[in-house]
Amino acid sequence: MSPAQKTQSLREGVAPFSVSKEILDELTVWLTKGMSGEESKAILKQFLLQSGDESFAVKPPKLDGYMQRRAKDKNVLKSVNSVGEMLIAVPHKICDIPSPLVDLDARVSTLEGGGNVEAAKDSVRSALRQWARAWLHVTYQRRRAVVDLMGPSFQFLLAGQDSFATEAESREKLFTGKILESMLKEGRPAGVAGAGLAAPSPLPRFRGARNAGDSWSHIGQRYEKTQIFVPIKVCSPVDQVDFRLSSIGSRI
Repeated sequence: MSPAQKTQSLREGVAPFSVSKEILDELTVWLTKGMSGEESKAILKQFLLQSGDESFAVKPPKLDGYMQRRAKDKNVLKSVNSVGEMLIAVPHKICDIPSPLVDLDARVSTLEGGGNVEAAKDSVRSALRQWARAWLHVTYQRRRAVVDLMGPSFQFLLAGQDSFATEAESREKLFTGKILESMLKEGRPAGVAGAGLAAPSPLPRFRGARNAGDSWSHIGQRYEKTQIFVPIKVCSPVDQVDFRLSSIGSRI
């Protein structure tokens, strides 16, 4: 059963609560006048989350080191950081939302079952899902801003959410390590270079007459290319090339 179907099932047979005018008036004040930073900090201190998972934290994800290096190589790191700072200002405020809701969710989940209790649990969970949707939207906008500055070779990352990890790493990193897997799967040059795969060295070239093959002439003399294989203590043999003067057999 999907979350939407579960919500609909929980709401069946439960009469909606009538919201009083006092609550609506108070909400109107919050929407129009807001609150100071000090008031917001005071609320957060009242709802410090305590969990068995000490690594859990709701903070704007940081730009991955790999993408920082790529942006620096393309001389767009300053622009990437500038755009990121503007967009991070929004999720910093969004970060303040879930703590009271998570606290309420934890408290409501301990209540005994019943129509109103289950509806209350669903209300809290729905609010958290809506918050998470807004969070992910801002994260996506940050990714798009970085990709637009990086160039067309990175546009494929925005094709779908499957390009990014969905575990705890995605809370900490903007692109996550799965980006390298996506690039290698797509066969992107940027991904191959980022993975540390060096391009093959060019084969040695020999100067001589065009289309001469393994022999050529120069100032009346005939030259032939021969290969001598010298065994040395390495994993693979190394070819050493020398040239011989075919007319007198002297080595050059």
